[in-house]
Amino acid sequence: MALALFLLLVAAGCDTPVPTASGASPTPLTINRSGTGPGHSADFHLLAGDYAFAWSATDPKPTACQIDIRLSGNGSSIPIVSQSLTGQKTDTAFLHGIPGGTYFFDSASTCQWRVALVGGPPPTP
Repeated sequence: MALALFLLLVAAGCDTPVPTASGASPTPLTINRSGTGPGHSADFHLLAGDYAFAWSATDPKPTACQIDIRLSGNGSSIPIVSQSLTGQKTDTAFLHGIPGGTYFFDSASTCQWRVALVGGPPPTP
């Protein structure tokens, strides 16, 4: 169920906390970015914590493409995914103990890609 909600957030491009029923805990921070080819996203701030990183990539040509994405910033560069693919692929990686700070997604990809980072402490109201 949690994975289905997570994939819906990726597809919807949600960048803000999702409202919850009265009395329920708030949904943790969700950051979505997408692109084609190499480059890096705009900066975003993360609180210290654990995060799930969902990604999808599509090969824009009939030949294989390479997806290579890192979470960079705060004095580090953490590899998230690096693989060759044909067609489309979706997967999730888990990052534990990420220090709080300013980050960005760094892509050396030849694919069309979409990423979502979900987790960490819930945002302060």
